[in-house]
Amino acid sequence: MLVNECGYKGAQPYWDWPKHSADLLASPLFDGSEYSLGGNGADLTPEELAKVPPCHVGNVSCGQGTGGGCVSSVFNNYKIRYLPSSPKEMRNPDGAIPKTAFHVQERCFSRMLNQYIATNWQNKEKYDEIMSQDTVEAFQASLDNASGTGRPGLHPVRVVPGQSINRNTKSIPYSLVTGLLARLVPISSRLLQVCRPATIGCFSC
Repeated sequence: MLVNECGYKGAQPYWDWPKHSADLLASPLFDGSEYSLGGNGADLTPEELAKVPPCHVGNVSCGQGTGGGCVSSVFNNYKIRYLPSSPKEMRNPDGAIPKTAFHVQERCFSRMLNQYIATNWQNKEKYDEIMSQDTVEAFQASLDNASGTGRPGLHPVRVVPGQSINRNTKSIPYSLVTGLLARLVPISSRLLQVCRPATIGCFSC
């Protein structure tokens, strides 16, 4: 899309995790500037925040994120249309299609940034630890377990649960996460002076 629709001619974009891990809102991705992906969501009310489940990864608490409401700046007044997402809404004891199955709903573009995850698991030390591994297996294990909890894919951008199944407010910056992974794998290959005979995640030589 960047090439075909926007005429982009640069290199593969990626999210440099360590660069702004100490302050997500200082990142050009989330500073709310014209070419950013929008800032953080507006603060939720205490009542709304009480409905957001705690952030846990295994037995580790991630700490609660901030924001969670509508994103302004470049996404001001942007609306997302979606079908009912709650399993309870879609459940029908009669086995027929629920009457509400195709009732289109609308909400704002929301986001909740979690500085705790960025500070603790996307910092320079974690990055260097991943890149210092001396075998393919160790590299993969370190990348999958950067949090030390055995859970891969920790991401500081969260969608407030219960809004919709559509995770697009997370997947926009997540495409830049995969851009980073696409960069790390060949760099690691060169450092190890090997070419992976099998795929690592969704990448191969």
